[in-house]
Amino acid sequence: MVNITNILGKYLTRYDVKSRLGSGGMATVYHAVDKTLGRDVAIKVLHEHLIHDDTFKERFEQEAKFIASFNHPNIIQIYDFNTIESEDGKIYYMVMPYLSGDTLIDVLDECRDKEATLPHDRIRVIISDLAEALDYAHARGMIHRDVKPANILFDENQRAVLTDFGIARLAQTSGLTADGTIIGTPAYMSPEQATGQDTDHRSDIYSLGIILFELLTGRPPFDEDSTVSVLLNHAQTTPPPVSNFLEKMNVHLDAVLHKVLEKDPNKRYQSAVALKTALENAVNKEGDTERFQPSSMPYHQASTNKKGNSQPNTLVLDDNVSSTRLNSTITRTIHTLVIKPAKQNPLGFVALAIGIIALLLIARIAQNTPLTSQETLPTDTSIGVDSMAGVDSMVGDAAFFTGDFSDDDGVNIYWDTSSNNIIDRAIQGGQYRISNSQASLAITSMFDPTHFIYDDVNILMDGRILESSASESSAFGLVFRYQDAENYNVFGIDGLGRFSIWKRENGTWCELRTSCNGGLADANWQVNEAIKPIGEVNTLNLNVYQNEIVGYVNGELVFMLEEDTFANGGIGIYMATTQAGLAEIAIENYNVALGMPPTADSMTSDQ
Repeated sequence: MVNITNILGKYLTRYDVKSRLGSGGMATVYHAVDKTLGRDVAIKVLHEHLIHDDTFKERFEQEAKFIASFNHPNIIQIYDFNTIESEDGKIYYMVMPYLSGDTLIDVLDECRDKEATLPHDRIRVIISDLAEALDYAHARGMIHRDVKPANILFDENQRAVLTDFGIARLAQTSGLTADGTIIGTPAYMSPEQATGQDTDHRSDIYSLGIILFELLTGRPPFDEDSTVSVLLNHAQTTPPPVSNFLEKMNVHLDAVLHKVLEKDPNKRYQSAVALKTALENAVNKEGDTERFQPSSMPYHQASTNKKGNSQPNTLVLDDNVSSTRLNSTITRTIHTLVIKPAKQNPLGFVALAIGIIALLLIARIAQNTPLTSQETLPTDTSIGVDSMAGVDSMVGDAAFFTGDFSDDDGVNIYWDTSSNNIIDRAIQGGQYRISNSQASLAITSMFDPTHFIYDDVNILMDGRILESSASESSAFGLVFRYQDAENYNVFGIDGLGRFSIWKRENGTWCELRTSCNGGLADANWQVNEAIKPIGEVNTLNLNVYQNEIVGYVNGELVFMLEEDTFANGGIGIYMATTQAGLAEIAIENYNVALGMPPTADSMTSDQ
């Protein structure tokens, strides 16, 4: 075996090599002393398997010169780089500052040993440092491609420093790494990396989001033992909200993580600094949110997740991911993780057979059923139904109108203002107000569903949850395709800045963006930054055209899906209380027009 330390000592006479610091997938690092300048340095020696082709030396010099030109406090500096032409072959090395501080892996391991996480202010500083480093590099056309804790060091001032810029690209352009492994680290790979697609700077931003998730929760979102499962989860599965693992809910952090970990790069933060700014705002708002308490309401997902009690891992296919893309991913993964190692292994055919069987089983699971059963919430939510009636002039199958609840709005619509000890409805000062004092109760106010039936319809409503008494997680929204109290659809938002789209069929709730196989356990109220907080007016716009349903909040597209359970039905208003009970909403406008085919533009709105 070649002793690299001896070779370095023989050919790099300026440096006194002290010890081997560690080794990763692409290089081995040594501690040395620069005898000329009297300073500690780190010498990074690239693994031999990266340099087998004739053009590597030229690429190495280009990359090293480029990185050496960087001058940023959060990016490791390169002092020197060169090639050793020894009798044992070529050795490519870089000389960098020696940072005696921990790596981020060390920090995370220490936190796990203590069963704790870093303070959020400290996490904010770390992510800020790394975001500044990435933004600097991205502005100069350099993508890291392997952002992970092992490549993050801390200097004597506890400042985070990013290392190994350019190394992943060198490995990628050299063909393949050793032993059939893939470029990058699966736990921190972006979906486009996991599926072998082209990557850009937004892949680094996704990886930084994974690190943020791990800093906040103590674990990456996908930490299965199987590399294949991790890659498929990156490509297909939405990570759980980080609030599931926090002592106190922070809906703002949930929104940040949801956006940075979007599968579609166009929906992520488009710069690392944008992520930094969003995180700073979320941490600053931590005192503004209440701890989420699950109840029997459909938008309260059964979640007992606490730190150290993670949700079972489930493979879920996104509706936007085609079977062709999944099969391509699995085929590529089989080739990389199974076939190549099998060729180098005397028992390769056995390994190949076992690997393919395992992958096919994973593919079948991903396409058909979850790996684990999930808890089902109660489905006996009470529904109160009252009607709004139209005047005689509203004839036919539908009534299209514009109303602002003022005396002179030109539309003679009678909105039910009946009240009792639990529910109160009234028109006051140009608003239709509904208050509900019963805990965990969903109610609807319908526009005469017996006489006015809508198929293609566009509804625009301005409303807000009054902040004087309501719990933040109270909800309101639009009812459509109403058949009766046990069968209808709802598009709603809540005071925590979340939206959801539901079907109630035969008294059972189902979130339409999920498989609906598990009833309420598949609840998925999703944070969206377009939704304004409790007390502020939100504009909900719902367009129903044939089997296509499109929802907007404040002009921003939040969902587009197909649903044909009910062909048509009544329309109205939905509101719901939490376990805390009392809530009140105020509706300022309710406009109904003919539904139109969704336009191409509506599918490109940035969420």
